[in-house]
This record gives sequence, structure tokens and C-alpha cells, in this order.
Amino acid sequence: MKLLFWFLATMNVSFFAFMQWGTQLMAEDNVAQQPPLYAEKIKLLDASALLQATFVVPAKSPVEMPAESSVEPLTASPVQFAQLASQPDQLPASAPAQPLTKLSSAESSQTKAISKVCLEWGEFAGAERARANAALAELNLGEGLVQRQNDSTTGYWVYMPPLKTRAAVNKKIAELKEMGVEDYFIVQESGRWKNSISLGLFKTEEAANNYLTHLRSKGVRSAVVGARANNIKITIFMLKNLDKDVTQKIHQLHKKFAGSELKQTACN
Repeated sequence: MKLLFWFLATMNVSFFAFMQWGTQLMAEDNVAQQPPLYAEKIKLLDASALLQATFVVPAKSPVEMPAESSVEPLTASPVQFAQLASQPDQLPASAPAQPLTKLSSAESSQTKAISKVCLEWGEFAGAERARANAALAELNLGEGLVQRQNDSTTGYWVYMPPLKTRAAVNKKIAELKEMGVEDYFIVQESGRWKNSISLGLFKTEEAANNYLTHLRSKGVRSAVVGARANNIKITIFMLKNLDKDVTQKIHQLHKKFAGSELKQTACN
């Protein structure tokens, strides 16, 4: 029994000695096996030099940046960097995107004016004026249609020569209505042209002849063209701010009024 007691006591003492001095011996052995740290190359820095050092924040990866952009790195000392970090609103912002360019009111008006067309169509008198006016009324131009009237001392007219009696005149008027001719005027003044029937007044002889051809197609046979030295009201149609579709329609109408002139003018 005593032998077992001394054996356990010896083991405890040995274990205590190993724990007290064996760990230090092993640590010293490991330190001895480590390579030298090259102490001669170790250099201590001054704290003031460290504060004056410049830290460089690298720019974004070239893969993320457009090829055309050139970004300079942000440089700041440790003190400046701390100040910028505490005040994020002072950090440099990226360049704002260029706003969309808006047209000024003058440029906008000029663009609209380019898309519009103004025409001058004339000259008309008598029946041709009434026919052209009716054709333009179907286009519903509103304020875009303006009539300008001039006086002319020389013109041409399509007429039926003077008849002997008023009864003959009334008979001829009835025949014209049956043929669909509604534009006429009975000359009642005494003189050479009394009881003649005017079917239209025109600025040019060509326009008068074209209208006579139109009457012939309706069955009128006794009408003729003649010069008429008299004050004639000549009408010119001013057509303003027309779009493309209406302009084409007016050009088509112009073909039906031979002798008239259609030209483009400036939109005032």
C-alpha cells in the first residue's frame, strides 16, 4: 500500500515539473529553429512622417470604366482622408450627364413654318371666281383662305350676243338652267350690249376660252368669247399655312382652271 502511495506521489511531482519547465524548453527549441528576421533591414518610421504620407485610392477597374473616360486617382493624406470620410458631401461627384437640348421658341416656330406652305392663286372673275371659291370652300381652310380683289380695266368675257326681246332672253335662261348652267348675268343697260347674257368674266383670253370649252361640254352652242374694256373685279386667293395634303389638293384643283396661276409665296 505504501509502495502505491509513493508511486503516485512521484508521478504527480514529475507531471508538475514537466508543466512548469518543459513548455518553456520546447518554446526555446522552436525559436532556435526559426530563420533570422533580418533585423538590420528593419527601419522604424517617425510618426510625423507617417502623417505626411500620401495614400492613393485606386480607380475603378478598367473593365468597369468606358474606354473614353480618364479617371485620375483620388489622393489625400491620412488627415485629409479622415476629414473627407467624416464629410461625405464634400467628396468629388462624378460629372453630371448633359441635359437634352431643347429647341427655343424661335427655333420651334421656324421648324413649324418650314412644314407649312403658303400659295397665291389667281386671277379670277365672274363665273370662274365663283367656281374656284366653291371648290376651295370644300377644303375648309377657315382663316387660311383670304381673298384679295383688284380692279382691272381690260378683260375677257364669255357671253351670248344680245337678243331682240326680253321674252327671248327668258327662254334662253331656261335653256341654260336645263343644261346645268347657273352662273349668268343679264345686261340690262341701254346700249350695244343690252339683252346680252354674260356667262363669265376673265382676266386672260386663255381662261375665257377654257370656260367656253366647259360650256360646250354642257351643250351651250351660242356663247362666244370677247374682249371687254370695263372695270372688272379680279380676285386672287391667298392660301396660308397649308399642310402637305391640302397643298396637293390645291395643285389638283389648279389643273381644272386653265389660265389661272398658282405660285408659292412667303408665309408672313
